[in-house]
Amino acid sequence: MSAFRPSFLLLRPTLSRPLAPRLPRLPRSTPPTTSHSPSHFRPSWSSRPASTLSTPSRRSLLLRPTTIVLMFVPILTGFLGIWQIRRLQWKVALIDEVDRNLAREPMALPNRINLDALPDFSFRRVLVRGHFTSPPLLVGPQVVDGVPGYNLILPLELAPGLESASVNGDGNGNGDVLGEEVVVEGMLLRPGERSVWTPENNKEGNEWFWRDVKGMAEWVGGEEKNVQPVLIDAIDDGRAPASLLMQQGTPLGREPHVELRNQHASYAATWLSLCAATSAMLVYVLRKGKPAGGPRVRRA
Repeated sequence: MSAFRPSFLLLRPTLSRPLAPRLPRLPRSTPPTTSHSPSHFRPSWSSRPASTLSTPSRRSLLLRPTTIVLMFVPILTGFLGIWQIRRLQWKVALIDEVDRNLAREPMALPNRINLDALPDFSFRRVLVRGHFTSPPLLVGPQVVDGVPGYNLILPLELAPGLESASVNGDGNGNGDVLGEEVVVEGMLLRPGERSVWTPENNKEGNEWFWRDVKGMAEWVGGEEKNVQPVLIDAIDDGRAPASLLMQQGTPLGREPHVELRNQHASYAATWLSLCAATSAMLVYVLRKGKPAGGPRVRRA
Protein backbone atom coordinates (compact mmCIF):
# COMPACT_ATOMS: atom_id res chain seq x y z
CA MET A 1 0.00 0.00 0.00
CA SER A 2 1.46 3.10 -1.05
CA ALA A 3 2.14 5.79 1.43
CA PHE A 4 -0.20 8.68 1.72
CA ARG A 5 1.13 11.90 0.28
CA PRO A 6 -0.63 15.10 0.93
CA SER A 7 -1.20 17.13 -2.19
CA PHE A 8 -1.21 20.88 -2.13
CA LEU A 9 -2.62 22.97 -4.89
CA LEU A 10 -1.15 26.44 -5.45
CA LEU A 11 -4.03 28.78 -5.68
CA ARG A 12 -3.33 31.93 -7.70
CA PRO A 13 -5.58 34.93 -7.71
CA THR A 14 -7.85 34.99 -10.63
CA LEU A 15 -7.92 38.81 -10.75
CA SER A 16 -5.36 40.12 -13.17
CA ARG A 17 -6.47 43.81 -13.01
CA PRO A 18 -6.36 46.29 -10.15
CA LEU A 19 -9.43 46.99 -8.20
CA ALA A 20 -9.49 50.69 -9.22
CA PRO A 21 -10.57 51.40 -12.80
CA ARG A 22 -7.69 52.51 -15.07
CA LEU A 23 -8.18 55.69 -17.01
CA PRO A 24 -7.17 55.76 -20.63
CA ARG A 25 -3.75 57.41 -21.25
CA LEU A 26 -3.91 60.62 -23.25
CA PRO A 27 -1.26 61.44 -25.79
CA ARG A 28 1.38 63.97 -24.62
CA SER A 29 0.91 67.42 -26.13
CA THR A 30 3.81 69.16 -27.82
CA PRO A 31 4.24 72.91 -28.15
CA PRO A 32 3.18 74.30 -31.48
CA THR A 33 5.97 75.03 -33.88
CA THR A 34 6.16 77.50 -36.70
CA SER A 35 8.41 77.82 -39.65
CA HIS A 36 10.39 80.58 -37.87
CA SER A 37 10.82 78.78 -34.51
CA PRO A 38 13.09 75.82 -33.64
CA SER A 39 11.68 72.28 -33.36
CA HIS A 40 12.17 72.18 -29.60
CA PHE A 41 11.00 74.79 -27.12
CA ARG A 42 13.48 76.92 -25.10
CA PRO A 43 12.69 79.70 -22.61
CA SER A 44 13.62 83.14 -23.96
CA TRP A 45 15.51 84.11 -20.78
CA SER A 46 17.75 81.11 -20.58
CA SER A 47 20.40 82.55 -22.93
CA ARG A 48 20.67 86.02 -21.25
CA PRO A 49 22.73 86.79 -18.17
CA ALA A 50 20.81 87.43 -15.00
CA SER A 51 22.36 90.90 -14.45
CA THR A 52 20.67 92.31 -17.55
CA LEU A 53 17.23 91.32 -16.33
CA SER A 54 17.27 93.30 -13.10
CA THR A 55 17.84 97.00 -13.95
CA PRO A 56 18.54 99.06 -17.10
CA SER A 57 22.17 99.68 -17.96
CA ARG A 58 23.91 102.94 -17.03
CA ARG A 59 24.17 103.95 -20.68
CA SER A 60 20.45 103.54 -21.34
CA LEU A 61 19.73 105.53 -18.15
CA LEU A 62 21.91 108.43 -19.29
CA LEU A 63 20.24 108.52 -22.71
CA ARG A 64 16.77 109.04 -21.33
CA PRO A 65 15.20 112.44 -22.18
CA THR A 66 14.60 113.24 -18.51
CA THR A 67 18.21 112.55 -17.61
CA ILE A 68 19.49 114.62 -20.54
CA VAL A 69 17.35 117.59 -19.48
CA LEU A 70 18.48 117.27 -15.87
CA MET A 71 22.09 117.23 -17.04
CA PHE A 72 21.65 120.32 -19.23
CA VAL A 73 19.63 122.51 -16.82
CA PRO A 74 22.26 122.70 -14.01
CA ILE A 75 24.90 123.74 -16.53
CA LEU A 76 22.70 126.50 -17.97
CA THR A 77 21.47 127.83 -14.61
CA GLY A 78 24.98 127.71 -13.14
CA PHE A 79 26.34 129.73 -16.07
CA LEU A 80 23.56 132.32 -15.68
CA GLY A 81 24.21 132.55 -11.94
CA ILE A 82 27.92 133.20 -12.46
CA TRP A 83 27.11 135.75 -15.18
CA GLN A 84 24.76 137.60 -12.80
CA ILE A 85 27.50 137.66 -10.13
CA ARG A 86 29.83 139.33 -12.63
CA ARG A 87 27.09 141.79 -13.56
CA LEU A 88 26.62 142.51 -9.87
CA GLN A 89 30.31 143.35 -9.47
CA TRP A 90 30.15 145.60 -12.53
CA LYS A 91 27.02 147.38 -11.28
CA VAL A 92 28.47 147.96 -7.80
CA ALA A 93 31.61 149.47 -9.34
CA LEU A 94 29.46 151.67 -11.61
CA ILE A 95 27.36 152.92 -8.69
CA ASP A 96 30.52 153.78 -6.75
CA GLU A 97 31.86 155.67 -9.78
CA VAL A 98 28.62 157.60 -10.21
CA ASP A 99 28.43 158.55 -6.53
CA ARG A 100 32.08 159.61 -6.54
CA ASN A 101 31.68 161.82 -9.63
CA LEU A 102 28.42 163.38 -8.42
CA ALA A 103 30.03 164.33 -5.12
CA ARG A 104 32.67 166.46 -6.89
CA GLU A 105 32.25 170.12 -7.69
CA PRO A 106 31.24 171.00 -11.26
CA MET A 107 34.22 171.56 -13.55
CA ALA A 108 34.43 173.93 -16.48
CA LEU A 109 34.39 172.05 -19.75
CA PRO A 110 37.11 173.17 -22.20
CA ASN A 111 36.27 174.19 -25.73
CA ARG A 112 38.23 171.31 -27.19
CA ILE A 113 37.51 168.00 -25.49
CA ASN A 114 39.71 164.91 -25.56
CA LEU A 115 37.21 162.26 -26.67
CA ASP A 116 39.51 159.39 -25.66
CA ALA A 117 39.46 160.53 -22.02
CA LEU A 118 35.73 161.26 -22.03
CA PRO A 119 34.61 157.84 -20.63
CA ASP A 120 36.63 158.52 -17.47
CA PHE A 121 34.40 161.54 -16.77
CA SER A 122 31.04 159.80 -17.16
CA PHE A 123 28.33 161.21 -14.84
CA ARG A 124 30.60 164.12 -13.94
CA ARG A 125 28.98 167.51 -13.43
CA VAL A 126 30.29 170.21 -15.77
CA LEU A 127 29.71 173.88 -16.60
CA VAL A 128 29.48 175.16 -20.18
CA ARG A 129 28.85 178.66 -21.55
CA GLY A 130 27.55 179.53 -24.98
CA HIS A 131 24.34 179.85 -26.97
CA PHE A 132 22.07 177.25 -28.49
CA THR A 133 21.78 176.85 -32.23
CA SER A 134 19.60 174.82 -34.56
CA PRO A 135 18.52 172.33 -35.71
CA PRO A 136 16.81 170.76 -32.69
CA LEU A 137 16.59 166.98 -32.29
CA LEU A 138 13.74 165.17 -30.54
CA VAL A 139 14.42 161.75 -29.04
CA GLY A 140 11.54 159.67 -27.81
CA PRO A 141 8.76 159.59 -27.00
CA GLN A 142 9.40 159.70 -23.23
CA VAL A 143 7.09 159.99 -20.21
CA VAL A 144 7.88 162.29 -17.24
CA ASP A 145 5.47 162.27 -14.27
CA GLY A 146 2.78 160.74 -16.46
CA VAL A 147 3.12 163.44 -19.14
CA PRO A 148 4.34 162.28 -22.58
CA GLY A 149 7.07 164.26 -24.27
CA TYR A 150 10.48 164.09 -25.93
CA ASN A 151 14.10 164.58 -25.04
CA LEU A 152 15.15 167.86 -26.64
CA ILE A 153 18.77 167.95 -27.85
CA LEU A 154 20.20 171.25 -29.09
CA PRO A 155 23.69 172.06 -30.42
CA LEU A 156 25.52 174.43 -28.08
CA GLU A 157 28.10 176.79 -29.55
CA LEU A 158 30.65 177.32 -26.84
CA ALA A 159 31.97 180.79 -26.12
CA PRO A 160 34.55 181.83 -27.13
CA GLY A 161 35.14 179.77 -30.25
CA LEU A 162 33.20 177.96 -32.88
CA GLU A 163 33.23 174.48 -31.33
CA SER A 164 29.86 173.02 -30.43
CA ALA A 165 28.54 170.37 -28.13
CA SER A 166 25.07 168.90 -27.68
CA VAL A 167 22.99 169.66 -24.59
CA ASN A 168 20.01 167.51 -23.72
CA GLY A 169 16.93 168.66 -21.81
CA ASP A 170 13.84 166.55 -21.04
CA GLY A 171 10.65 168.34 -22.02
CA ASN A 172 7.85 168.93 -24.48
CA GLY A 173 9.27 171.71 -26.60
CA ASN A 174 12.31 173.84 -27.21
CA GLY A 175 10.95 177.03 -25.68
CA ASP A 176 12.63 180.38 -26.32
CA VAL A 177 16.25 179.46 -25.66
CA LEU A 178 17.87 179.95 -29.07
CA GLY A 179 20.34 182.83 -29.51
CA GLU A 180 20.79 183.66 -25.81
CA GLU A 181 24.14 183.19 -24.12
CA VAL A 182 23.61 180.88 -21.20
CA VAL A 183 25.63 179.03 -18.60
CA VAL A 184 24.47 175.44 -18.30
CA GLU A 185 25.27 173.04 -15.51
CA GLY A 186 24.96 169.53 -16.79
CA MET A 187 26.15 165.98 -16.51
CA LEU A 188 28.32 164.13 -18.97
CA LEU A 189 26.52 161.02 -20.20
CA ARG A 190 27.69 157.89 -21.87
CA PRO A 191 26.57 157.19 -25.43
CA GLY A 192 23.23 155.46 -25.69
CA GLU A 193 22.83 151.83 -26.64
CA ARG A 194 20.18 150.48 -28.96
CA SER A 195 18.25 147.51 -27.61
CA VAL A 196 16.76 144.71 -29.67
CA TRP A 197 13.24 146.18 -29.50
CA THR A 198 14.26 149.78 -30.27
CA PRO A 199 13.72 150.81 -33.91
CA GLU A 200 16.56 152.27 -35.94
CA ASN A 201 16.86 156.05 -36.08
CA ASN A 202 15.53 157.79 -39.17
CA LYS A 203 18.19 160.43 -39.76
CA GLU A 204 16.66 161.72 -43.00
CA GLY A 205 13.32 162.37 -41.25
CA ASN A 206 14.92 163.64 -38.00
CA GLU A 207 13.30 160.84 -36.03
CA TRP A 208 15.45 159.59 -33.16
CA PHE A 209 14.54 156.69 -30.89
CA TRP A 210 17.86 156.28 -29.04
CA ARG A 211 20.87 158.51 -28.33
CA ASP A 212 23.27 157.93 -31.20
CA VAL A 213 25.67 160.71 -30.22
CA LYS A 214 28.02 160.32 -33.19
CA GLY A 215 25.13 160.13 -35.63
CA MET A 216 23.53 163.24 -34.12
CA ALA A 217 26.79 165.19 -34.32
CA GLU A 218 27.15 164.27 -38.00
CA TRP A 219 23.54 165.20 -38.69
CA VAL A 220 23.86 168.74 -37.26
CA GLY A 221 27.08 169.51 -39.14
CA GLY A 222 29.84 167.16 -38.06
CA GLU A 223 33.48 168.10 -38.41
CA GLU A 224 32.74 170.74 -41.05
CA LYS A 225 31.08 172.85 -38.33
CA ASN A 226 33.42 171.65 -35.57
CA VAL A 227 30.63 169.78 -33.79
CA GLN A 228 32.00 167.46 -31.12
CA PRO A 229 30.03 164.29 -30.23
CA VAL A 230 29.67 165.16 -26.54
CA LEU A 231 26.29 164.81 -24.85
CA ILE A 232 25.59 166.91 -21.75
CA ASP A 233 22.39 166.37 -19.79
CA ALA A 234 21.18 169.67 -18.33
CA ILE A 235 20.50 169.63 -14.57
CA ASP A 236 17.31 171.22 -13.25
CA ASP A 237 17.94 174.19 -10.98
CA GLY A 238 14.68 173.57 -9.09
CA ARG A 239 13.45 177.14 -9.27
CA ALA A 240 10.13 176.24 -10.93
CA PRO A 241 7.84 173.21 -10.52
CA ALA A 242 8.17 170.61 -13.21
CA SER A 243 4.42 170.57 -13.88
CA LEU A 244 4.41 174.33 -14.56
CA LEU A 245 7.36 174.09 -16.95
CA MET A 246 5.70 171.26 -18.89
CA GLN A 247 2.49 173.29 -19.23
CA GLN A 248 4.48 176.20 -20.60
CA GLY A 249 6.43 173.98 -23.00
CA THR A 250 9.75 174.77 -21.32
CA PRO A 251 12.43 172.05 -21.40
CA LEU A 252 13.08 170.31 -18.11
CA GLY A 253 16.46 169.43 -16.72
CA ARG A 254 17.28 166.21 -14.95
CA GLU A 255 17.60 165.78 -11.22
CA PRO A 256 21.15 166.03 -9.82
CA HIS A 257 21.39 162.35 -8.98
CA VAL A 258 21.41 159.02 -10.81
CA GLU A 259 19.29 156.02 -9.87
CA LEU A 260 20.73 152.72 -11.03
CA ARG A 261 18.74 149.57 -10.43
CA ASN A 262 20.76 146.76 -8.92
CA GLN A 263 18.85 143.48 -8.73
CA HIS A 264 21.65 141.22 -9.92
CA ALA A 265 22.07 139.71 -6.44
CA SER A 266 18.50 138.37 -6.43
CA TYR A 267 18.89 137.15 -10.01
CA ALA A 268 22.10 135.31 -9.12
CA ALA A 269 20.48 133.71 -6.06
CA THR A 270 17.55 132.52 -8.19
CA TRP A 271 19.72 130.93 -10.88
CA LEU A 272 22.11 129.32 -8.41
CA SER A 273 19.18 127.91 -6.40
CA LEU A 274 17.78 126.35 -9.57
CA CYS A 275 21.23 124.93 -10.31
CA ALA A 276 21.43 123.30 -6.88
CA ALA A 277 17.88 121.93 -7.05
CA THR A 278 18.27 120.40 -10.51
CA SER A 279 21.67 118.95 -9.55
CA ALA A 280 20.06 117.22 -6.56
CA MET A 281 17.31 115.86 -8.82
CA LEU A 282 19.92 114.50 -11.22
CA VAL A 283 21.79 112.71 -8.43
CA TYR A 284 18.52 111.23 -7.19
CA VAL A 285 17.58 109.93 -10.64
CA LEU A 286 21.01 108.36 -11.16
CA ARG A 287 21.04 106.72 -7.74
CA LYS A 288 17.50 105.47 -8.14
CA GLY A 289 18.38 103.67 -11.38
CA LYS A 290 21.50 102.04 -9.85
CA PRO A 291 20.93 98.51 -8.43
CA ALA A 292 21.33 98.28 -4.64
CA GLY A 293 23.34 95.13 -3.91
CA GLY A 294 23.79 92.09 -6.14
CA PRO A 295 21.88 91.41 -9.36
CA ARG A 296 18.28 90.39 -9.04
CA VAL A 297 16.94 87.72 -11.37
CA ARG A 298 13.49 88.11 -12.78
CA ARG A 299 11.36 85.05 -12.38
CA ALA A 300 9.02 83.78 -15.05
